[in-house]
Amino acid sequence: TDVTVPGICACQQLCIDHIVDGCRAYKYYKPAVSGSGFGHCYLLREPYEANTGTWVPDITTSASTGTGPGDWPDWTSGTPGLRLVGFNASSDLSATQTIMPGTPFTLTVRGIWLGVWTPTGVQERGRAKRQRIKIIPQGGRCDQQMSSEISGLGCSRSMQVTAEGARQEAVHTICSPKPTYTTNDQADFTGIRIAAAMVPMTYEVCHCDGVNCASASMWQKVPGTIAVPAAVFTWTAHAGGAPAQVTAVPRQTDGSLHTVTFVVSRPGARDSSDPGEWLVKVVPQRFGCGVAHRTEEFDCDSG
Repeated sequence: TDVTVPGICACQQLCIDHIVDGCRAYKYYKPAVSGSGFGHCYLLREPYEANTGTWVPDITTSASTGTGPGDWPDWTSGTPGLRLVGFNASSDLSATQTIMPGTPFTLTVRGIWLGVWTPTGVQERGRAKRQRIKIIPQGGRCDQQMSSEISGLGCSRSMQVTAEGARQEAVHTICSPKPTYTTNDQADFTGIRIAAAMVPMTYEVCHCDGVNCASASMWQKVPGTIAVPAAVFTWTAHAGGAPAQVTAVPRQTDGSLHTVTFVVSRPGARDSSDPGEWLVKVVPQRFGCGVAHRTEEFDCDSG
């Protein structure tokens, strides 16, 4: 089907619209003298490499022949630039991908010109490895702290001057780890886990292309969301037999231990195990459930 392409901007947009079909560059031809007012747009899967291809058959050719470098009047070429298409966090390729809580997964960011090569043909493997991601609750900002449910990714807090320059604000943009695998079209980040919260959660992915990632303005959201079901088991803590929930227990001045009651509950329809066989242990938040219970700090009594 013929498509009307009135100018170079329309040609670039046509390439952007066909990124998923493989468009990575374009060439636009419009004679200086044209009766129709329209030109011809050519979509390319890859741009010509410097000094190769039919665009310059002989780099030593005299400019007077019209076949040397830079001697293609009425032609304009370019690329869509670095663009994020989406990500895969599971075999589910829908816009919202569901992740099972606590299960390790690889998150693959998909786009074009993600850093192995620039659109101008310059090799940039260093920048490809400097790409970073973070996962935030839906609707959040890319410079905010990640939720405690996220593991396998980490971001440090730093102070940054606001765009207005009037004050400093805390941001969390110095992140790790680096991607485990990169190409022009993807970047893989492995070993990520998302723990379940008390309610179903939806998350978004933020990406930095490897240029000055410490700056909050260099991060952007990747299209798509991650859905994580609510936890099957939930718990509350009560100190000293009081009915009110507590989130912190002050240290006793005499060194003795507080009495804290943990109440574990579950929706009846989601689990059929015998509560009499349940076991719990208390571990520092920064560790997973695989570490040993700290008996020097917690003396458990099931009674």
